[in-house]
This record gives sequence, structure tokens and C-alpha cells, in this order.
Amino acid sequence: MTNSLNNLYRSTDDVQDYFRVLGGSNQYSGFMNWHIPAFVLLINHSKAESEILPSAIWRNTQELQETTKSRLLSNPPSPEDITDFINQITRGASKFKDKRESLEWLEFCKLMNYG
Repeated sequence: MTNSLNNLYRSTDDVQDYFRVLGGSNQYSGFMNWHIPAFVLLINHSKAESEILPSAIWRNTQELQETTKSRLLSNPPSPEDITDFINQITRGASKFKDKRESLEWLEFCKLMNYG
């Protein structure tokens, strides 16, 4: 695994940890697991505040956004890294508790021209 691909996964882990620490009652309404890798990909593409994700994910996450952006800029992922990352997330999407999540992840990929 390249360092830049590892940065994508580390960033995803950080975002996941951030929302897990909040716990279910403090997560925003409509939170879905696929929002985590989508958040990282949108930050990577300088699309923070994108309307693709609920606006609530962007609120109160400025520090998380900056940390994620900084990590990804320090060793930017290649197009191949992005493809590998998306393929791995897509394989794991079938494990989401709510099947709607995997469909929404695929729709996100389509909107971002990943699928």
C-alpha cells in the first residue's frame, strides 16, 4: 500500500473515530456510514461544504476538515489510490446494516464520476 493510499485510510479512520466519539445521540440526524469515506473524498477534491452530504456533517467539523486536508495534501493520493480506495469501500458497503446505505454510496460514486 502506498503512503498516499494509507493517508486516505488513516483520514477515514480519523473521521470515523470523530463521529463514534460523538455517539449515536450526538451524531446528526440522517448520519450514515458511507458519509465517512465520502467526507474524506470530498475534502480531497476541495469540495468541503458540498451539498452531496447533509450540511450537518460540515458543521462543527472545521478542525477535522483541516486535519484531513492537511494529511491528504502532505502526500496526495494518485488516481489509482482513489480507485483502490473506492473499490475497497464499495466491497465493504454490502456490510452496512441499512441496505439503503450501499445504494447511496453507489449513487455518490456515480455523482463523483467514480462508478
